[in-house]
Amino acid sequence: MKSRSAYDLWNEIEQKASLSSQGIYKMVYTTNYLDVFFESNNFKELDILIHFDDITGKYIDINLKGIEIHTQIKTSLDKSQESIVVKNKDIRNNNLFKAFSATLFDNLEKAHTSDESYQQINKTIEDYKAYFNGKKGKCLSEIEQQGLFGELSYINEQVDIGNEDAIKYWEGMNKNKHDFVYQDHEVEIKTTKNQSRLDILISNENQLDDSQTGDLKLAVYRLEKVEAGISVFNLYQNITEKISNKSIADTFQSKVIQAGLNIKGDEDYIHFRLNEKRVYKVTSEFPKISRSMLPASIFEVKYRINLDGIEDIEDERNIYKN
Repeated sequence: MKSRSAYDLWNEIEQKASLSSQGIYKMVYTTNYLDVFFESNNFKELDILIHFDDITGKYIDINLKGIEIHTQIKTSLDKSQESIVVKNKDIRNNNLFKAFSATLFDNLEKAHTSDESYQQINKTIEDYKAYFNGKKGKCLSEIEQQGLFGELSYINEQVDIGNEDAIKYWEGMNKNKHDFVYQDHEVEIKTTKNQSRLDILISNENQLDDSQTGDLKLAVYRLEKVEAGISVFNLYQNITEKISNKSIADTFQSKVIQAGLNIKGDEDYIHFRLNEKRVYKVTSEFPKISRSMLPASIFEVKYRINLDGIEDIEDERNIYKN
């Protein structure tokens, strides 16, 4: 199974390919019924190769404006058996293609059989078909925009203090992880529009589970929906303008695409004003429901927490409203 993000793997392969006159390919995901390879060359052309042990009934042939998928014998992998080849047709699509591959990783992890993996590959293609045909892609709901606004607000703060690497650790688009997964701690981001009391919605029993991290922080942003505020697209633009590292800027663009943002700027997004930020250390005493508290038959537990009166980390507190 994969252990590193698709973005890290692409960066590694591209660096090696830039120094080689031949294409570089690397196995990046494996199960007992399929292997996935990333391939690049010194022209920055990107391909994904999917090699099923038994490809019977698993053919894919799609030709979109920005991506081509076909089934062929790939002699570098197996001289006798066909593989699914996902070819990025334009290097200007590289960041979109990397977002596609990251979503493919996440979807394959939901599969437990060869047939389910094939279904998840097709699902990923359907999810990105509009993007690769030059269309807008999916629309973000108000609650999705609100959540993304919180995550981008955190990134904006980190970039302002010189921590562009926070973008590398952003996992908010992966629903099974905390929003930011650093090497020595993790951060979960929550937002609320409630101006009378500080309450937040916890979407599942894993969001405040610190059993695997040892150090989990909860950052809560109080937002207000206003005409004179800024949108998730405005935040994306602000952050992009401040990033100095080209590789990190590319990763950031890929991740916001994966999160569902239309980076062309032709979407009418909601405007928010950021009024307050508070940060809490999640400990055994913090009010929460976690996986370890529940029997295996109970899952996807949603609940609300009222944070009024709960001690926060004062040094990390920000009050934005005058």
